[in-house]
Amino acid sequence: MALQRIEAVVLRTIPYSETSLIAVLFSRQIGRLSTIAKGARRPGKAAASALQPTHDISCIVYVGTGGGLKTISQIELVADRPGITRSATLFGLAGRALELALSQTPLEEASPNVYHLLNELLTTLEKASQQSGQQLLLAYELKLQGILGYGLRVNSCARCGRAAGKRSIALSPSAGGILCETCRGGVGDVLSLEREELSVLRAMLTDPIRVWLRNDIPSMVLTRLGFTARRIWELHSPLDRSSSSAAFLAEVGSALYSPESSPREAFGH
Repeated sequence: MALQRIEAVVLRTIPYSETSLIAVLFSRQIGRLSTIAKGARRPGKAAASALQPTHDISCIVYVGTGGGLKTISQIELVADRPGITRSATLFGLAGRALELALSQTPLEEASPNVYHLLNELLTTLEKASQQSGQQLLLAYELKLQGILGYGLRVNSCARCGRAAGKRSIALSPSAGGILCETCRGGVGDVLSLEREELSVLRAMLTDPIRVWLRNDIPSMVLTRLGFTARRIWELHSPLDRSSSSAAFLAEVGSALYSPESSPREAFGH
């Protein structure tokens, strides 16, 4: 058994026995892992306050062979991000980001790109308004989909490689991106994008997340691109339809998770 110091974001915690705590972390070095902090809930211990969702921590993990819970110790708080808790919407947006990292990433497979993406989102969310926070989450979701291998092709037709049309552009999540006039025929989940919407989509896939803290986009564009991201999760992760964080965001009125229309309805199903 080897000891390793890791940096990680806390995704979820569960009380275990009278004194211990189970914590699911996403670390830069190991990826997603399930851990146990023995004695963390004893009076006077600082570990319990450090091990809270959205917190960034440093700790020692006991890395052995096989699966199961990994024991952690010497837990140090790096960032607690109190600004996220100042509104229900921001808290819900952060919760959605944590849930996606928890449900969409493989266990114990290092992905520094996911770790840095999640860290960037949570750090930027602290400074966000409710509107800009939704833009930040959408950029996070689209980038995460790209890292996981099912991002959108947005510079040429996803099927034949030809350039997109000059006016309205056909976007199909099931086809993997935009489609030319020839290839769009017979595809069911097509959303017609205007040039402005395509420009925003391209920027969200390439620019740093923090750009969307200041660059406002129209609510309709946000909603339509939100439908796109939701449709991609629906295609690649059917269980995400029962997401508790998405339901919470719909309840607080987030345009990204509007209860008025499902992704299937938005794409003509």
